[in-house]
Amino acid sequence: METTIHFYDPTSDVYGLSEPGPHHIEIRSSKANTYKKRVIEDQYVLVMESLGSIETTEKQGLKLPITLCSIAAYYDIYHDKKRILMLDPANIIWEIDGVDYWKEIREKGGIA
Repeated sequence: METTIHFYDPTSDVYGLSEPGPHHIEIRSSKANTYKKRVIEDQYVLVMESLGSIETTEKQGLKLPITLCSIAAYYDIYHDKKRILMLDPANIIWEIDGVDYWKEIREKGGIA
């Protein structure tokens, strides 16, 4: 899996993401739902072993290409504080809307 994160106003911590070793990144956003008069939040949790290189963007900030390819990588996606997706290859978990599609694989392999 690959993704690119654009940091338009990077802090000094962002540059440390190119260091080798595991990194934990949480991306959060929110939007107001005026009909129900509440804020809906999205949260993306990425954990990966290596982030690759840092590239500068055309205007300002920096662009950080990310490849989730190691066994130590996983990610979660939350919408309105409910986890809607989890992918954790190391623990053989692929869950979408509470349904674990790899549960049977773990059970048949004796990994509960």
